[in-house]
Amino acid sequence: MSAMFSRRVRELDRQTKEDFAAALKTSSGPALVRSVFSLSSEPQVKIRTALKETFVDEIQVHFAKASEVISGIELTINGRKIAWSINHYLLSLQEIIDELLKESSTPQENTKLQLPPSSKPKQQGVRRPNHNPV
Repeated sequence: MSAMFSRRVRELDRQTKEDFAAALKTSSGPALVRSVFSLSSEPQVKIRTALKETFVDEIQVHFAKASEVISGIELTINGRKIAWSINHYLLSLQEIIDELLKESSTPQENTKLQLPPSSKPKQQGVRRPNHNPV
């Protein structure tokens, strides 16, 4: 889950990154990362690294447990929030699947099945049985 959250942070658009970097500069406290369960040191390091690479090199981060953050991780900086949850992830997958299904069900114009030369059926002449009048 921390890897997905870190990826989400890294993939933010340029404007959002700039907004969060500005919020960090004006914040009087550390960035707050909350999740429904306590994060061990490895996920904390992954998240800290993503925040440093994305926003500013020097960032103070406080990790907290919060029961209201169901199946996900949430970052709050000076009133701004980024969240990732399994629910958000599943919804994004559903959108992708819906789009793919929509694309595949759209009829393609002027499409014909093209067989490679080796698989085309050979044309054979019509044979008529020998008919000998008696």
